[in-house]
Amino acid sequence: MDLLEFQGKQFFAQFGIPVSSGGAAQTVDEAVAIADRVGYPVVVKAQVHVGGRGKAGGIKLANNTAEARGHAANILGMDIKGHIVKTVWIEHASDISEEYYASFTLDRQPTSITTVVHNLTTELATGFTEAGLILRTDLAEMTINGDAVRLRQIVTNLLTNALKFVPPGGTITVTLRRDGDWAEMEIADTGPGISPDELPHVFDRFFRGAAPRAGGSGIGLAVVAELVVAHAGTVSADSQLGHGTTFTVRLPVAPAVEAARQ
Repeated sequence: MDLLEFQGKQFFAQFGIPVSSGGAAQTVDEAVAIADRVGYPVVVKAQVHVGGRGKAGGIKLANNTAEARGHAANILGMDIKGHIVKTVWIEHASDISEEYYASFTLDRQPTSITTVVHNLTTELATGFTEAGLILRTDLAEMTINGDAVRLRQIVTNLLTNALKFVPPGGTITVTLRRDGDWAEMEIADTGPGISPDELPHVFDRFFRGAAPRAGGSGIGLAVVAELVVAHAGTVSADSQLGHGTTFTVRLPVAPAVEAARQ
């Protein structure tokens, strides 16, 4: 197993996907299953090994199951410089280039933010358990005018950030409450916290702190900030070394939809 394959398997194990499969799929159905588990958008790309090293080609962005299925079907069997693709690789969309996020569009419609958060935490629960972490939720029912795919990306990036930094035995609590005309989501952890020097920069693109586990692309939280702002919301981080970190996302509720509920 080369380093690329090892890192991929370790990453996807966080999502409850067996380490034996990682992000690699040999069939269209396997590719779709992995993409569905990780959460959209994802990157579907060719994966061939030449001389023991991974080579990629035919990279495609998928925003939903249908796109993932189509891309996987097109890439499997592709000829890359004489090598037939027998495996497609599914990657988390937070690892793709910043140019994509600079040009994203939103498909905003009445969306239950509660359902988005509930479904995602349910899907990721196994990964947290295997990491020795407790994932708790306290979710009030609320609807916002939002893009369900992008909202899912916001929550995914915040949860995977906690998964990366909180040591075994820790707790991550996701709370969703209404505060006036705002839906307020808190993701609080019992991790090591963020230093005062680094805290103002956590939403900067490509910022990676000095903590031993501070790997990744350095754009995950920047993507969160951009997507939240695009939804006319705000995001903030509060932390103290040795006492964990709390990320707070505030999004405007959908007044007409909420009024109909009452």
